[in-house]
Amino acid sequence: EGCSNHCSYCAIPLIRGELASRSRGDILEEIEELLRRGVVEIVLIAQDLASYGKDRGGAELVALVEEILRLEQKFWLRLLYLHPDHFPTGLLDLMAADSRLLPYFDIPFQHASRGVLARMGRSGTAESYAALVRGIRRRIPEAVIRSTFLVGFPGEGEEDFQALLSFQRDCPLDWVGVFAYSREEGTPAYNLPGGVKKTVARERKRALEQAQIEISERLLDRQVGRTLDVLVEERIQGERLYLGRAYLHAPEVDGLVVVRSEDLEPGGICPVRIEARAGIDLEASVV
Repeated sequence: EGCSNHCSYCAIPLIRGELASRSRGDILEEIEELLRRGVVEIVLIAQDLASYGKDRGGAELVALVEEILRLEQKFWLRLLYLHPDHFPTGLLDLMAADSRLLPYFDIPFQHASRGVLARMGRSGTAESYAALVRGIRRRIPEAVIRSTFLVGFPGEGEEDFQALLSFQRDCPLDWVGVFAYSREEGTPAYNLPGGVKKTVARERKRALEQAQIEISERLLDRQVGRTLDVLVEERIQGERLYLGRAYLHAPEVDGLVVVRSEDLEPGGICPVRIEARAGIDLEASVV
C-alpha cells in the first residue's frame, strides 16, 4: 500500500502514505486460501508493484513471484502497475519459464516528452521507455502491454504533445488509457505555471484515444487463429454465448472474448480458438 515515488501530480502519498509492503508470508497465506476456495486468477496489485519490499531495504517482487510459483496448483498470476523507471527485468525470465505468470504488463509511462516527464518527477525518457518495450517484446514475443498517458500537464506545449503522439505511433502498445490532468491540492504540481486549457487537454485526450483504437485493433488481429486459454466469467442470458478473458485482458479494463458454446462453467478455464476480432473484443469457439 502507498507509494514513495512522489510524482509531482499524484496525491497517493498524501492519501495512502509512503510505501508499506506486506510480508511475503502474509501474501502467500492469502493466495493459498484463495486457491483453496477455487479462485483461478490471482492479481498482485499496488500503487507501484515494482517497489515491493523497498521499504525493507531492497526490491523483493521477483523473490515474491518465485515463491508464489513454487505452489503446485494451476492458476493465473497477473501483475498490475509496474513503474517503468525501476522495472524488475528478472520477471521476464520467470515468465518465460512458467506460463502461469501471465505475459501481461501494466506500465504507466504517462508521457514521452523529456521536459514534461521531468516536471512530473519521473526520470524516464521516450528512449528508455521504448527500449523497455522492445526488451519485453524481444524476450516475451506474446507479451501484451498496457499503459496510461496523462495529457494537459502544466507546461505541456504542442511540441510536447507531438512527442507523445510520436511515441504512441512508433512504440505501439496493446492497451492505453488516456487521462486529462486534474490539479490535486497539496501536490507539487498544484501551483506549477503553464496551465493547459481544459478544452485543449480534452482535445489531446481524444486524439490519443482515436489513434489508439487503430493500434489496439491491429495488435489484436495477431490473436486471430491462435488457441488461447480463456477464463469464463458469465453466460449471456438467452444466448449460447459466454464472456471471458484471456491472458491479454485484465479485469474490467480491457476487451473480452465472446465464446460460442453449449455448456461452459463460469469460473473455469477452457481452450478456445480465436476466429475473429469485433472491435476490441475477440470471437472464439471452444477447442
